[in-house]
Amino acid sequence: MTLSGDCEELRTQKTILEQKKLRLDNSVQGHEKEIRQLEVAKKNLDAEMKKLNTLFYKNTDMQEKLKNDNFNIENEFK
Repeated sequence: MTLSGDCEELRTQKTILEQKKLRLDNSVQGHEKEIRQLEVAKKNLDAEMKKLNTLFYKNTDMQEKLKNDNFNIENEFK
């Protein structure tokens, strides 16, 4: 091979590698964006779960209070 042929082959390889790098960079950026979206979704789900847990325990407390109140009222009329 001649020197100019070697240079042309190296330029071709460089172009191919640059294109691969661009594709990989775009893929990484896409994955990073997806990770950020998933983190936001997880944070929202955590907040929703906390809200549901709070409501569940308030409901449980209210049921217990009603049960006790009903028991007391029933005993008043006996």
